[in-house]
Amino acid sequence: MKAQVEGLKTEAQWFLIIEDDMVFLEGLGGLESLIKSAPRDAEVLQLFCSNPNVYGGLMASDSTFIPWSAEKWHVGAYLISRSGAQKNVDTWRSDGVTYDFRTSSYPTNPEAVVFSQRKSYTATHMMFCVNETIRSVIYPDHFVDQIYANFMIRAIRNLQTEGQTFVFVVSAGSFVSRSKELVDILNNEVYIHIDTESLPVLPWDVKEDNLNAKIKQLQRQKKTHTGDSANYLLPYFPMLLQKLGNRVRMVCLRDNRSDCVNAYMKNTPSRNHWMDHDGDTYAADSTWDKCFPTYPPTLLKSDLIGKYWDEFYELSQQFQDSYPEQFRIFSSKKLNIESVYKFIDAAKRVPR
Repeated sequence: MKAQVEGLKTEAQWFLIIEDDMVFLEGLGGLESLIKSAPRDAEVLQLFCSNPNVYGGLMASDSTFIPWSAEKWHVGAYLISRSGAQKNVDTWRSDGVTYDFRTSSYPTNPEAVVFSQRKSYTATHMMFCVNETIRSVIYPDHFVDQIYANFMIRAIRNLQTEGQTFVFVVSAGSFVSRSKELVDILNNEVYIHIDTESLPVLPWDVKEDNLNAKIKQLQRQKKTHTGDSANYLLPYFPMLLQKLGNRVRMVCLRDNRSDCVNAYMKNTPSRNHWMDHDGDTYAADSTWDKCFPTYPPTLLKSDLIGKYWDEFYELSQQFQDSYPEQFRIFSSKKLNIESVYKFIDAAKRVPR
């Protein structure tokens, strides 16, 4: 409130109020443009938020502003109009010097008082981030959330300028790899959405039209990181690079050969995806037979699966050797989650 009183002593129509650890991401021209694009009834414009949970909504919005709500806590930086500041002073000043918020909905949170009583909006394109080299003396306990918020702000800005990061998870043995576990962990982040074997299912023999449909589907996700998890994505890696460039990250989980063979033998007793057949000895599977390479029917099924495993990781090694920044092999049994986050240019939220 003291900052708003000081602002009222000037001739300005809008006042910028920031905390001691904020860093401005744009010049004053950006603020002026933001004010001009604000809703006509706006009195307060939020320019930073520490709560990571709200960023999913910010990414999904097609608007420059969305209405402020209580979960957008720890503002850090905001613009307030002259009329809004005057209303606050007139409403809450009790004796000309002090302010009494006891009758408000947020008596212990002056920040929320300011926003809840005025026509307040949150910018979907944040203008400030936290200085990570210092800790605020006002809210030092918010530092962990602020660092995560910083990542979200930069990720959203990159999304608007460079586009999404496309993350693909592949492994030879879907029954034994930790691909589902990894995808579940990554999807806990509000800015990531990775499907598992989503439609359209792709054939192992690369078809460009099928891949184009897959990319269009993924681009509809309003997330900074989007992708899919399936074994059949591996041979599409070169074409993904051609179409999406450096925005591709393919995570390859390498499982044990014998575990992979045994798991497929156990879970596909009536099917054989690894050889062409007429549906007599083995049941035909119109969905999954096309998702694996096929070999001459001169080998036992277990040997066919082993050959598939060998070629899968031989090709994976070639991709990693040629494109180490876009393709990376990780051990399924000794999976280092933090290393995966680093590889896909992501940040893991640490609960406080």
